[in-house]
Amino acid sequence: MLLPDPGYTDYLAGVLLAKGQPKPLKLSRARHYLPDWNAVDTTNTRLIYLTYPNNPTGSVATKAFFQDTIDRFKQTKTKIVHDFAYQAFGFDQPNPSILQAEGAKSCAVEVFSFSKGYNMSGYRVGFAVGNAEMIENLQKYHTHTQAGMYGALQDACTVALNECDDVLYEQSRVFGHRRDLIEKTLNEAEIPHEPIKGAFSSGCNVQMGLLAMRSLTICYKKSQYLRRRVILLVKKGKVTFEFLLLLTKRN
Repeated sequence: MLLPDPGYTDYLAGVLLAKGQPKPLKLSRARHYLPDWNAVDTTNTRLIYLTYPNNPTGSVATKAFFQDTIDRFKQTKTKIVHDFAYQAFGFDQPNPSILQAEGAKSCAVEVFSFSKGYNMSGYRVGFAVGNAEMIENLQKYHTHTQAGMYGALQDACTVALNECDDVLYEQSRVFGHRRDLIEKTLNEAEIPHEPIKGAFSSGCNVQMGLLAMRSLTICYKKSQYLRRRVILLVKKGKVTFEFLLLLTKRN
């Protein structure tokens, strides 16, 4: 199973619980964190996880990328799970669904969450759409592991889907404004970063030194929306700071 790297850590836990063999799907800033399928060996791959807008890089996919992905795998044994948890957060344009690609239902499912766009994190509610065989297996698993969701939560989610599209637009507007403030601060501090096109975060790397320390200090002092997690890494003989920027929910 190919898991995005960098990527959401819970994917790995699920694969290990299923006794699968996880392999990293390397994503690079040079390609805006979209995989280069020509450079990936998928000979024995049975499942690929994708997530766009991407957690933790803030990058997004295009319809062309999804179509290319489906075209490559629809005649193979490889299946695709696209985690669409951050669908609401398209700061510059709406985020495409992988199911918009022709032939997508032959090999892919898309997973949607109410947690982010609708602020229903504690509800733990979502749904999956797509390939019939994959949905059937998912339903079989849930039949034996879930006791059913509280009716009031189902009613709340039904209302959200039918009546609350304006909430999604407002969420995108608010977080888009916060994105603008953070990117302005990063640019002023001369910290290279991938533009935040969606989701809540962006990964950055700066060489260690006075400039890096000054830049981090500027970011911390100037942006009330910035939380930082600093990890000291050694790579190719150079010490770098890698830190994750989060668009917090404070006003």
